[in-house]
Amino acid sequence: GRAAQGVGLGLTALMMGVARDHLPEERGAAVIALISVVSIIGAGVGYPLTAAGDVKAVGSSINVTGPLTTSGSVALDAGGGNVTFGNTLTVSSGTLTVTDGNAVDLANTTVSGTLQAANGFTLPAGATLGGTGFVSGNLAVNGSLGGTLSVGGNVTVNGGGSVSPGPFVATLSVIGNLTFQSGGTFAADILGAGFNDRIAVSGAVDIGTGNVLVPNFGGYIPSPNDSYVLITNDGSDNLAGTLNGVRNRAGEQLNGTFF
Repeated sequence: GRAAQGVGLGLTALMMGVARDHLPEERGAAVIALISVVSIIGAGVGYPLTAAGDVKAVGSSINVTGPLTTSGSVALDAGGGNVTFGNTLTVSSGTLTVTDGNAVDLANTTVSGTLQAANGFTLPAGATLGGTGFVSGNLAVNGSLGGTLSVGGNVTVNGGGSVSPGPFVATLSVIGNLTFQSGGTFAADILGAGFNDRIAVSGAVDIGTGNVLVPNFGGYIPSPNDSYVLITNDGSDNLAGTLNGVRNRAGEQLNGTFF
């Protein structure tokens, strides 16, 4: 295996040299980046990788074992196969498009640009997804979803998964439906009356009947008449469930505090 890796890396260096010497500069950079992607995916050596510009990697199965940072227009296309990320993924700008036969399993991921997949994403237990960008596709959350992301799809928070906008007080947007399954939680910073984390939803909301809310008051002591807006939707779609036993109705209280 090590010998094969050595041969593969040697051929990679040769191919990069050919691309650099025989292609125009604007084409050479993209081809070298593509060679880098394919090499590290194929060899599985786990080196950090940066893919910038107009880059596309195609294979029946793509396994990115090392940290990957993308910018520009980058595509990982496994057709009906699988794309897996074994280390950190950072979409620093531009768009990363992932084509997978199933929902894409993410590792620890930060999105400042756009991350998209037609079959959506799964955030495994123990992994985090955050940033300030846009995630296009349905998302199943078994880990921790945070940042000020906009998710263009339905978000399902499964048991053991959590939503925690931030850092600090922030709003996370869901352009689709939001569902909390039993054991899923909303870890909300509530640092003052009207000064709290929020999830803004464009579709239907179902928070179930469990103890969804895990508030962090951070030293703030609520007064009985303080109120907070924690989850909003567009008003035309359904809002179902109870928040730690508190229904969506004026006058309801949680530990003496209005929600």
